[in-house]
Amino acid sequence: MVVMVEFRIPMPLTTEEYRIGNLFTTAKTTKLEAQRSEGAGIEVIKNEPCNHPKYGPGQYTLKKYYIHDKLPGWLRTILPKANAVLVEESYNCFPYVR
Repeated sequence: MVVMVEFRIPMPLTTEEYRIGNLFTTAKTTKLEAQRSEGAGIEVIKNEPCNHPKYGPGQYTLKKYYIHDKLPGWLRTILPKANAVLVEESYNCFPYVR
């Protein structure tokens, strides 16, 4: 017989306050990464409100991560700088993130 126990932890903020804080922290971290001068960083192409058909209102972002300078030396010699780019497309419809 399996006994299910549920614990409820009261939080000092509402879900809406958490969502706003999460968006702020993500935006601040992205901005700090984008300002790095070593050549590795983030380019934010789109950052706009969206209305996802399944998850409702949220934030849509399209980013490019330049990671060439963060790769190991042996991989940097093989991989051209133009190919060391990651593209991220995300829908942040709290609590759903795609």
